[in-house]
Amino acid sequence: MLAATVPRRDLESAVAINSLSLQVARFVGPAIAGFLLAAAGPTWVFGVNAASFVAVLGTLALLPSSRAVQAAALRGGGAIAEGFRYVFGQRSLAAMMVLMLLAGLFGSPPVVFMIPALVRYNLHAGAGTLGAIMAAIGLGSLLGSIALLRLSGRPNKGEPLLVGFVVTGAAVAGIGASTNPWLSLALGLVGGFAGVLFVGLSTVVVQAMSSDEIRARALAIWAAAFVGMLPFGALLTAGLTALIGPGGAVFVDGVAVLVGAIVVVALRPQVAWLGCAALPQSCVAGLNPAAVALEAEALPSTV
Repeated sequence: MLAATVPRRDLESAVAINSLSLQVARFVGPAIAGFLLAAAGPTWVFGVNAASFVAVLGTLALLPSSRAVQAAALRGGGAIAEGFRYVFGQRSLAAMMVLMLLAGLFGSPPVVFMIPALVRYNLHAGAGTLGAIMAAIGLGSLLGSIALLRLSGRPNKGEPLLVGFVVTGAAVAGIGASTNPWLSLALGLVGGFAGVLFVGLSTVVVQAMSSDEIRARALAIWAAAFVGMLPFGALLTAGLTALIGPGGAVFVDGVAVLVGAIVVVALRPQVAWLGCAALPQSCVAGLNPAAVALEAEALPSTV
């Protein structure tokens, strides 16, 4: 939708602003829900949430037409195989998709499912500590989205994306090993910041590096690699929890993210200059001449 309504020169900034709005909602929404729950009960929470969709539907109704982009997408033939050829025909983009798969398998399940268990069994605390840690993660995500606004215009997005991925893995491992509530709060803040930076930049890269004909399919592959792996990651984390407890399972998940990053960078160093393929060749050459040579070797001969 962003690509269909925003000029291409503003697409990267639009994706970053979209991420910021999502994180603001993630941070503010639970606070509003908590106030309504305490003041009026759960019925009002669900009622206000349902009413808020009126604004969403009104906004969708006012969006301008995107027939030109739709026509371009239809000319692409709709074959998902073409999307795979495009994504995995570029080493940098293919390596990023592997990082997304690792994030879905090992990075997301600890945050989505395991924080309550960590609070109870590692920190021996209750609802107040759980709320504080979730708020710290939300605040970190909000700050990360603000940083994303600045980094989205950076020619080379690979380096900050990798930093975000590695720091997220370290934060997950640290939270799994932590028995100190204050340390867990700090790690939640750092992890929320780095996680949004990584996920947000990956979205910017996929949309900016894809043509109108292939963008929807490239995003579908991104979603399958990241969101689609969450159920399998949850199953793995649950199995580890049964064997070594919640703290050990989350620690192993974080270590798996770190090891995966090392392996991907060792095998596909092109991931460190993601985004440069969307720029003129002279700009890429000025940033990193060696990267141009490696990326050219990896591209299909027709490109």
